[in-house]
Amino acid sequence: MEIEKLIAALEDAIRYLRVSGSSAWASMSVDEMIQALETELAKCRDSGRYDAHNLAFLFAPTGPLQETAIDNGWGEEYLRISADIDQFTGNQ
Repeated sequence: MEIEKLIAALEDAIRYLRVSGSSAWASMSVDEMIQALETELAKCRDSGRYDAHNLAFLFAPTGPLQETAIDNGWGEEYLRISADIDQFTGNQ
């Protein structure tokens, strides 16, 4: 099922964020990003729906997730995760 790919990408991002510190360059704290991603994850699991605009913002180039990933040493992993997310947000 396609939504499973999105769910897996969101779970990966949350897992990396849980061991990360907030970035001075990011517009959101790690806790805020985790909360936002957990909300989208719950929507996906409950109804298969999600807020593509919100995900596009979170995973945008130089967005909060990328800045945090780079500062915490998982920039390459972020690129893989965001490529999967892009398939659901139209940011290709």
